[in-house]
Amino acid sequence: IENQDILQSEYEVICVDDCSTDDTVRKIKEYQAKYPNIQLICHEVNKTAGGARNTGMDAAKGKYLWFVDPDDMIYPDVLKQLYERITSVEAELLFFNFYTSKESGESIENNKMASTDGVVAGESFVLQFSPKGLSKFTCIYNLLFEREFVYKHKIYYPEIRAGQDVVFIWSCILSATRCAAINILGYHYIRRADSVTGSKGRFSAGAILSQSLLFASKIHNILLQNGNLNIEIKDEIRQSISYALNTDSRNVIYATLKEQHLF
Repeated sequence: IENQDILQSEYEVICVDDCSTDDTVRKIKEYQAKYPNIQLICHEVNKTAGGARNTGMDAAKGKYLWFVDPDDMIYPDVLKQLYERITSVEAELLFFNFYTSKESGESIENNKMASTDGVVAGESFVLQFSPKGLSKFTCIYNLLFEREFVYKHKIYYPEIRAGQDVVFIWSCILSATRCAAINILGYHYIRRADSVTGSKGRFSAGAILSQSLLFASKIHNILLQNGNLNIEIKDEIRQSISYALNTDSRNVIYATLKEQHLF
């Protein structure tokens, strides 16, 4: 993050400690001594990843937001290109490429975005540039957000344990009137087995409850708030709700019983 091609004084790094139990706070304070653009905020109560991102958004002073998870990385010297692109077209959302690997370094996927010449509305962006529809947009790492756009539409993260990124990004895309994309690699996402969405965390009762009942409720709200959507996008949201309720929710009781050693 600090190895970029713009001055440190021109961007801020907001680190939100969500009640960590390791050496995170001490390590960040060491970095603060070296990099004056780092701000540390410590939660007194755990608020989940979504709550931590909300805290960061509220504290941000810059014109644009970029969410970076602590166990991933952004590539050196990309910030200038991204900044110049989003400002030149005055986009609310700017998408770029990201790379996914396992902890071992084994490659999983290289996610690419086709560059746009100008800007298009979010709904049109999905229909024109994503054969997979909204399902292509499930993470928030490979895009910049205009901060005033997010505040204007009062878009915040739900404080649920799984699916919060999807709720946030779908809300942003379907509210946006100016989306753009640039074909450069900006983010390296590392998939870990013990994460909330990894093979271990994904099957905990809390995570399953979030990705089924709570997630379905949140994306249903998106449908209610955007009544004039294209029929294809409406159908995709409905299918996502149906899948969450009919496929994920039946695992909630099983996972709860298993955690309580009753099954």
